[in-house]
Amino acid sequence: MTNYILRRLAQAIPVIFGITLFSFLMVHLIPGDPVQALAGEKPLSPAQAEQVRIQYGLNKPLWTQYKNYLVSLAHGDLGTGLHSKKPVSDSIQEAMWPTLQLTIAGVARAIARRIAGNLCRYFP
Repeated sequence: MTNYILRRLAQAIPVIFGITLFSFLMVHLIPGDPVQALAGEKPLSPAQAEQVRIQYGLNKPLWTQYKNYLVSLAHGDLGTGLHSKKPVSDSIQEAMWPTLQLTIAGVARAIARRIAGNLCRYFP
């Protein structure tokens, strides 16, 4: 059993690496400049755009940016939302309770349907 768990954990490492790499690269592969996305509607001067690139580390090589991304994820820093301008972890916490309520309601409904289906088989 321990070997099975260790094998599954070892298999999870490349999956997690692939997911983080994919999500990181999606930001760089989408059309447009990430700095303009951060700026929103207001246009930035070239000096301001360069300052934003330096602030967020977008002026560094891609592999350095990815390394910094992984370090931030490991420390639980998910960054700041583009539209809300507040930490992403706060947004996740706000959505956690409604999501949990929907999950509990869905599971309860599925269990009730399963029980009702079984009862109909025995009590036609």
